[in-house]
Parts: sequence; C-alpha cells; structure tokens
Amino acid sequence: DGAWYTVCDDNYDSDATAVICNQLFSTETLLSSAYYGSARFGRGAGYGILKVSSCSGSEGRLVDCTLNKNGYYESCSHYEDIGVRCYVNSGCTNGDIRLVNGSSDREGRVEVCIDNAWTAVSVNGWNYREAQVVCRQLNLPYQWAVPLIGSYFGRGEALVDIYSTYCSGQENSLLDCSYTISRTSTSLTYFASRPVAGVECNGNTTSVPECEEGEVRMV
Repeated sequence: DGAWYTVCDDNYDSDATAVICNQLFSTETLLSSAYYGSARFGRGAGYGILKVSSCSGSEGRLVDCTLNKNGYYESCSHYEDIGVRCYVNSGCTNGDIRLVNGSSDREGRVEVCIDNAWTAVSVNGWNYREAQVVCRQLNLPYQWAVPLIGSYFGRGEALVDIYSTYCSGQENSLLDCSYTISRTSTSLTYFASRPVAGVECNGNTTSVPECEEGEVRMV
C-alpha cells in the first residue's frame, strides 16, 4: 500500500519473529530471536496495524504470512505494537573478550563471546580476581584491576547469561574460570534487568597479588 504498518501482538508468536529476522538479515547467520509486545520499543502512529493470522516460520518475507490489514479496526492499538530482537553471528570466536562503553580501552562493560555472539557478564560472583583475569586476557595492566558492578557501563544485550563466575586470579582466559551459563528462549525471556560486570584495568602486567588486603589464612 506504500505505507508503513506496525504489527499487533494479538496471536503473534516466535515463528513470525523468525521470518522478520531472516528477512532483515538474509545474508547473515541467525542465532536466535525474541519478541516483545505492549510497544516495548515505542508506539507507532496512524491506522496501519497488521495482525498476523498464520505464520509457519519458513516464509521468506512477513507479507508471505497470512495477515490481516484491519488490525486497527479489530481491537488492536499501538499500545500493542510488537518489537523484535534478532541475534546474528557477530563474527567473534568463542572465548574472545572485550570492554565496551568505557572512556578508554582500559575500562568498560565486560563482554565475552559465547555461541558466536557477544554477551555481558552478570555481577554474581564478580570480584577483583575475575577483573584481573579479564585484564590479563586483554594484555592490559591487571595487578590492581578494579571490578565494577551495578551496570556501571550499561547493561548491553545478551543471547546467553553467564554468571556465578569464580576465578583464582591465575587464569589466562575468563572461560578458564568456573562459571554458569543460561540461554534465553525464543519468546519473551530476556536478561535486560540483570546488573552486569565492568572493569578498570590498572597496575602492571608482571605480577599478581597472592592475597587481597585484609585477608587472613591458617597455614
């Protein structure tokens, strides 16, 4: 019709989301997708609202699904607009790590490559030893690395959730530490509310403290 339509969340499902993501990223490998109702990303305007009546997930374009263009007149409103997230292969190698949103290359939100996609790391278990491992892996100063929690550099997005990380401080890679992974579903599950870890890399690259200030032990 030469006009943009939004999509109503009535009867909408993950099959339609897969079609949308494959249409938008036809030249890339789609890892997963998620959808959100209730105008998660803002409301559209006007009378153009589509209702998806039937979609198998194998269609090449959303318009190849069975659609109803009269959604505005059949109980749908822009308060019910659908939004989607498409997770594609980012080209990273499993175990790669990076710092995001910092003011320099020595600080930022910690993201690790899992299943060929970048994911942030939960603050559950995040401490100075984990920060040291991250900085060492990035060949940055790590002796006095500072762990930052509370989404200091923003939350980011995630297809998987990595949490309960525990490092001795001697590992060369964050994935050499102990950790737990949960994967999102293709529906509304999304780890947007969890606080994620960040680091500041400081000190030198020649030694790692054997203990933290104030610790005690029996030998």
